[in-house]
Order: sequence, then structure tokens, then C-alpha cells
Amino acid sequence: MRKIAEIDIDDTLIPWETPHAKAYPAMAEALSKATKIDLDEIIRQIKVVNTEHGTIEYTPLVQSMEAFRNENKQRILELIDIAYQAKNSAVKGLNQPYQGIESLLKKLKNEMECVHARSDAPVYLANKRLKQAKLIQYFNLLFATKSPPDELFPSKYHKGTFAVPYHVVDKPKPHTNMQACTILYRKSISENFFMIGNSCYSDEGFARINGMLFFKTNWDNGTKEDRAILRKFAPEKALSRNIGTDYTESLITATGFEKIEVETPYELIQKLIKMKILTKITE
Repeated sequence: MRKIAEIDIDDTLIPWETPHAKAYPAMAEALSKATKIDLDEIIRQIKVVNTEHGTIEYTPLVQSMEAFRNENKQRILELIDIAYQAKNSAVKGLNQPYQGIESLLKKLKNEMECVHARSDAPVYLANKRLKQAKLIQYFNLLFATKSPPDELFPSKYHKGTFAVPYHVVDKPKPHTNMQACTILYRKSISENFFMIGNSCYSDEGFARINGMLFFKTNWDNGTKEDRAILRKFAPEKALSRNIGTDYTESLITATGFEKIEVETPYELIQKLIKMKILTKITE
């Protein structure tokens, strides 16, 4: 009987693609306006930083851009504030959980031995998203990638406290080391874990490699237009971990892998009940 649920955060619990597709243009336009640097040049420099670090979520972004490396600390802080304010305004109201997610998590929390949140974002960003979406209380453990050190940020943007225990993984999905999970439950990963996520590459691939039952969620709201915008700001390789459009043919499929597609959190609950992973809803 499977006792541990692994759940992707971005575009599974809360939107990721659409908010980022709005945040990056807003930040670029705000920085261009504040510095009189051509917008296309700002976009180019953002992509250079994201390419160098292999992610679209490198948070010391402004202070790493070529145009601002020789600015004094006060000016850097001003520019960071401008970028943050533009980002926050652009994504306001977009980081709420998808309908039905809280009911799903509540049931998993009540009946599973452990519920793990997983993200390819830096761990402090993943923690922040779960807190802002008011979902953090449903998880026993958070797995995410390494956050940049606090010394790269002004003090007002330091990571702060974490509301749930976390483990920093050595690699993003699908090749994340599962050793940290097996410490919690030493029997077969295939028999005891199942994965919930939206990405055909990172989430499905993670399940394939480890021989896990995988529920592919089809309720994320990203669009081709969103992806076209994001490609202006980051290389395809960095985006592949975040959007659910990539293929998995090149990944090894371990014994035990099974894929089930679901359209809503309610349908997922019903399938988990049918498979006797969860008990029947009685209310």
C-alpha cells in the first residue's frame, strides 16, 4: 500500500507558467524605464544571466546583469525594488491554488504517512509559494534545489524562516537523487511512493526513473503564448523543467511505472479511492 505522496508544486498546485510570463516582461519594462536602457537589451541581459545559471529562477538577477555590475549598493537596491514591485504587481492574484487542490491536500495529509512537496525552484522560493498559497500546512517535507546564499541579496530580501522541514536536492527533476526519501521509508520506492505532477519531462520522468505510479495532471493553464514569452528570457533547456510539454522517450523506465491522466483534483481523489490508496469520502 502506497503511503507517501510526492507532489510537484508549480503548475500542479499553483500556476507557474502564466505568472512568470507576466512577471518577466513587467520587470524588464520597469528596469528599462528606470535606467533608459533599451528594452531589448534588458531582455537580452536577463537571458544571459538565466543561461549562465541554467534556470529561469535565478533570484539575484538584477545584481548579476551586466549593465548593473558597477552600480553602487544604493542604486542596486533601488533597481531590485523596482523589479520586485513590477513583478508583484504583474502576478497579483495569480498564485492562488487551483480549484479543488486544498481538498485534495487535506485528504492526503489526513491519510498518508507523509506528503512531500517537490519543486525545481530554489528551496526558499518553493517555501514562499506554499506559504503565500496557504498550502504549507499540508506537507511534511519540502524538496527543492539550492537557494543562492543570502549575501547575494540586500538584507531585506534574505530568505527568512521555513515553515516546513526541507531537503535541498542535488539535481532538479527528473534526475533528483531519491536517497533522502528512502531515509524516511526504507522499503521499495516503487511500492510505497506515488507522484503527482504536470510535466511530461520532469515529473513523469522522475516517476519513470524510480518506477512510481504517476498521476499526470491536466489542469494547468499555461499557453503557447506564455511559453513564447518565457523563451525570450531563458534558454529552452532551463524551461524544460518547468513546462509540461516535453517528451520522455530518452529516459529509462523502471519496473513499476504506471501513468494515469486526470483532469481535475476531484477526479484524482476518486481514482485514489478506487485504487484503495485513499478511503471513500463519507461527508
